[in-house]
Amino acid sequence: MQDRHPAARYEDLPEEVQNYISNLQLEVYDLKQQEAVTGAPIQSAVGAAILCIAYFGVQPASTIWPYAFGLFVLIVPWFRYRRIWKRNAEEFLPRDRDARNPTRDGIIREWELEYLYRAEIQKGTQENGDD
Repeated sequence: MQDRHPAARYEDLPEEVQNYISNLQLEVYDLKQQEAVTGAPIQSAVGAAILCIAYFGVQPASTIWPYAFGLFVLIVPWFRYRRIWKRNAEEFLPRDRDARNPTRDGIIREWELEYLYRAEIQKGTQENGDD
């Protein structure tokens, strides 16, 4: 019979490890959201600058295309921001409680590999008679 791995479930991990994992997850979430938040205003500012140059420039634009492009660059980043924000929020706190958490799965996989490695080393030393 195979021994049960000490980290078979997240709840089986020591409290310090659970806290550490939670802090790492929060930091990653904050970084992703910060990227989403800073991108939209900068891109919108570029769109506003295009509109200002098209309207107040040395020679105002005689066609509608510079205005349409400036308006596009002004508005579209906010739709992208909303989509990224929701994707990050869904990844961090999925609506479906049975959804898999990739961070948690990766950490448990690492613990399992470490456990198997140590078990293999211990098995090898016992076969050789080394203690």
